[in-house]
Amino acid sequence: MGLKGEVGVEIEIHSPALKFFNLFVTQLHTKLHQGDWHGVGSHSVKHWTYTLGV
Repeated sequence: MGLKGEVGVEIEIHSPALKFFNLFVTQLHTKLHQGDWHGVGSHSVKHWTYTLGV
């Protein structure tokens, strides 16, 4: 049996823009499992991994 759903979140960030951008460049890794890389919604499946303490 599979799980199907949608996850959405909105967060407020108190950080300089360069530090926040650096997090995405160096510590957040993604893999595309299905669909278009730039797709939004149920047409794409992405796996996001955050590496803490790098």
